Parts: sequence; C-alpha cells; structure tokens
Amino acid sequence: AQRFLRVSAAPRRIHGFPRLVPASPSVALKRGVPSTLCSGLARIRAVSPPFRSYVLVSREQVARNFRNVRSVVGPNVEVAGVVKADAYGHGALEISRVLVAEGARWLAASSVDEGVTLRAGGIRKPRILVMGGFLPYASDALLEFDLTPTIHSIEQMLQLDRLARASGKTIRYHLK
Repeated sequence: AQRFLRVSAAPRRIHGFPRLVPASPSVALKRGVPSTLCSGLARIRAVSPPFRSYVLVSREQVARNFRNVRSVVGPNVEVAGVVKADAYGHGALEISRVLVAEGARWLAASSVDEGVTLRAGGIRKPRILVMGGFLPYASDALLEFDLTPTIHSIEQMLQLDRLARASGKTIRYHLK
C-alpha cells in the first residue's frame, strides 16, 4: 500500500476568475478580469494540467492524528472524521478508508451527494452524518444509502417523519 496520497492542486478561483490569468494586463482586462487582479500579470503565466504543485498526504499521519484525538477525548466519546469537500481536497475516499481502518464509527459529509459518493466508493461500515441537512428530492437517498441527516428545522423533522412512515423504517438523525 502507498504511504502517501498525491493530490493535484488546480488553480483556485477568485471571484469566478482563475488566480493564474493571461500574462498581459490588456488581455486580462478585455476578458473581464477586474483591474485589481491585473497588477503584475506580465510575470504570471497560466499552468495547464498536470499542475506544477501537489500535496503529499501521509496516511500514517492521518491515522496518528485520529488516534491522538481519540486518546484525548477518551473512550466514551465518539470522534467523527470530517471528510466534507473531498476531505478538504485531500481525497475523501482515501482519508475515509484510513479512518475506518483506525476504527472510526462516524464520518461527516456536507451533503447527501457526498455521503452517496462515500457509499458508492465502498465505505459501508461507519455511520455517515450529512452535516448540511438535506433537500426534499434527496430524502430517498438517505434511506437507500443509510445516511444520517442533520435536522435544521421543524419542517425537515416533519419531512423525515413522513419518509419514515412511508418506508416503514426508523431513520436515525442528528438534531442541530
């Protein structure tokens, strides 16, 4: 097994514009890039894939960090591995696999889509908390993929109750 993950770092966007913009300020202005972002463009060149920068993530260090947190909070406290936004760009599936191997009983995603992606990627064992709640059209996926929604409102609680009654199943949830 590899010890490190290599994650490409794509140019990030600022106000909808790439951070690495055309090398000429006049071309940048013509393309609608705000003038405040055009200073020093004569030195900046866009980098096309594969990108020149990447991140090395140590699986061993992720595991060690998880063990350290668990040792501090004690054996009677559950620790959720937060893997939302692709584990903050580090690879949600790989980080989740490391955490599950360390005994994580909870993972946390920001949306139903992220939770479904984890399940589809083979993450079966731990509970997955959907921190951002859920939209009405995604409620069936909560049941199908055994996700635990965060309830943010009475309306969501009533919607979840209707879903549980219709399916004949008990649905676990987190009340915020």
